[in-house]
Amino acid sequence: MGKEKLYGFNDWISGTLEVSWWYSDPSFIIHKKGLKESISPDTIEAGDFMKIKQMQEYVYDKFVELLFNEMVKDFLDEYKNSPNPEAYRKREMENCEGMFQEHPQGIQDRVLRGVKDLSISANVCMDFQARVEKDDDPLAIDINEIAVLSAYMKYLKYLTEFNPEKHKGNNIIVSDKGFQSSLQPEQVTGLFKQLQDTFIDTSLDNWKAIFNNEPLPQGCSVKWKKSNRLLGYFIEELARLKIIDRDTNINKAIKNYFLDKKGNSFKDSIRQNRSGTGLNIKSKPIGFEAIDKILTILNSPLQ
Repeated sequence: MGKEKLYGFNDWISGTLEVSWWYSDPSFIIHKKGLKESISPDTIEAGDFMKIKQMQEYVYDKFVELLFNEMVKDFLDEYKNSPNPEAYRKREMENCEGMFQEHPQGIQDRVLRGVKDLSISANVCMDFQARVEKDDDPLAIDINEIAVLSAYMKYLKYLTEFNPEKHKGNNIIVSDKGFQSSLQPEQVTGLFKQLQDTFIDTSLDNWKAIFNNEPLPQGCSVKWKKSNRLLGYFIEELARLKIIDRDTNINKAIKNYFLDKKGNSFKDSIRQNRSGTGLNIKSKPIGFEAIDKILTILNSPLQ
């Protein structure tokens, strides 16, 4: 009698083996398709279980993030144009609560405890990843109800903590990621101390979020006390010195992260200049010398 085939990671990728046929308990026992007996992880290809788990977690977390961001974007658009925005927010909260209550108690409990349903097949994972890379509506893929409900509960928390005073007129900031930065945490704090009071008005937590390439928390913004040209110069220099990604879109960064000294969104566009030599001194905005001094210290080997 020939040796029985042991399924591995490549079988999962090819679709021969579906992840929903595998599951783990606290002892990490893995069950094979069609068999009652179980096998331990060391009898399959090394690292297969962790690779599968990591891919499932990526798809699950990314799906929740994308769905949440889509709901927030739609909400802000509707809130801005609604004749009674607070009534609209209340209806959205009631809809989220109603959707949550419609599910069985067991599912409610899992969502509240943050338990992820990782029974996502290989084909779904690959299809989702391909759609993310092509920007081809990955939310059209049905992941599972736990992921959907988790996104709605995150949205409900957002609605509950929503501050209308921060969203009057045009002061609506759609959630985005912070800069892709080369700075160490202590350098981000040092830059904050150099700029606070004179150039910026914000909390240290907000400033750290701006320099962390993760989705920004709700209400995260920096009030810039000087001219929009000096702000554009500051971001341009950060990019030119490779402190942040050289491909950073200055106008998008200003729109997403900064408010003017009156707390309003910046409206004027800034022309980008990515030359290696920087701007001609005659073209530099008033106050550039102080920015140059701060960034020179920040970018020195001693920092």
